[in-house]
Amino acid sequence: MRKLSAALTLFAFWLVLSGYFTPFLLAAGAASAVAVVAFGRRLEVVDPEGHPVHFAGMALRYWPWLVKEIVKSAWDVTRIIVDPKLPISPAFVRVRATQATAVGRVVFANSITLTPGTVTVDAGRKEFLVHALTRPSSPPCWSPWGCCWCAPSAGPACSTARSPPTPWGRSPCCCSP
Repeated sequence: MRKLSAALTLFAFWLVLSGYFTPFLLAAGAASAVAVVAFGRRLEVVDPEGHPVHFAGMALRYWPWLVKEIVKSAWDVTRIIVDPKLPISPAFVRVRATQATAVGRVVFANSITLTPGTVTVDAGRKEFLVHALTRPSSPPCWSPWGCCWCAPSAGPACSTARSPPTPWGRSPCCCSP
């Protein structure tokens, strides 16, 4: 199933890039896609991490949520920039990483970095250090990305709140000052 999905994805990508629909070129594109998957299988790169078909259902829920968070953050950053007082209060926040795989952690860290006003500074196995432009964009015990808690440099003690649902599940909020 994974090999067929990879071949179809590669063929669709080839079709979009080429734009030619003659029988010979369609056959050449299909043969190229099958050959690449065969070589990839031999190199052991057509695996659950390289082509994660099993996450398709979760991705359909995750992408709209991520786009919504990016739009909200972009609006907040725009309001900050337009404000003549420039009300920034940079903060470092530690965010728990509950993902089981390295790919999950990479997607999670990149999602944080894609959100305007935040950057993943350090990515570890169990937590990420995130720099946020303002404290409101990094409340002590809640973030758009899951459970987080204040870094020592972030200041005030943390409160308790629930983290939002993500494709990786809802994690309990464990805060520490």
